[in-house]
Amino acid sequence: MKPKEKFQELCPTMSKIDDEKCVKLLFDMKWPGGYICKNCGSEDFYFIKGRKVFECRKCRIQESLTSGTIMHKSRLPIIKWLKAMYLMRKNSNSMSSVKLMESLEISYPSAWRLKRKLHEIKKVIESLPTNHE
Repeated sequence: MKPKEKFQELCPTMSKIDDEKCVKLLFDMKWPGGYICKNCGSEDFYFIKGRKVFECRKCRIQESLTSGTIMHKSRLPIIKWLKAMYLMRKNSNSMSSVKLMESLEISYPSAWRLKRKLHEIKKVIESLPTNHE
């Protein structure tokens, strides 16, 4: 199953989703064929729970699930990001920052930044050429 299909499958049950499912989903999206070290190409790794990073057993390079994504350096939990994506999509991207703040139980500045980042990435995706062009 493709990552996009996995996300769509989770959407109807978004209220029941937990952190573990979010981490699994993001892992599958970032490394669809399994973990591959960006430094040495090794597939052997372990997870450091305290730092929430994956470390290559061969070269010891550490990488988080969110590095290289719009979630990079965000303090919001992955589950809040995925719920925000779901809510924005469900509401045709017309959801206010206040409504997002209330739905996710986060501060207004966090909701505003989150909404702005999701709109930015949407613009990038929409600007990409399709297979038909």
